[in-house]
Amino acid sequence: MPGKRSLHIVVQLQMTDTGEIHGTECLIDCRADGEFLDMEYIWRNNIPTWKLSTLILVNNIDGFLNKNGPIMEIADLILHYKGHSE
Repeated sequence: MPGKRSLHIVVQLQMTDTGEIHGTECLIDCRADGEFLDMEYIWRNNIPTWKLSTLILVNNIDGFLNKNGPIMEIADLILHYKGHSE
């Protein structure tokens, strides 16, 4: 949940298969161990995903497992921000 001390920036997400670009707001330095996308965002923007052979468990900052369960799919995207790409 965004808070007063959260840092949000607008980034571009580019699909690797079609080159299509979507803009979205991104939460920075939320102490997450990786980059994550909301499934509703994926569905709304028709971003293709692939099933993982091994699920990834997600722990909240308090150490408890996330109520939404493990990560079961991945998406192949390029993140662009102010001339930087990953």
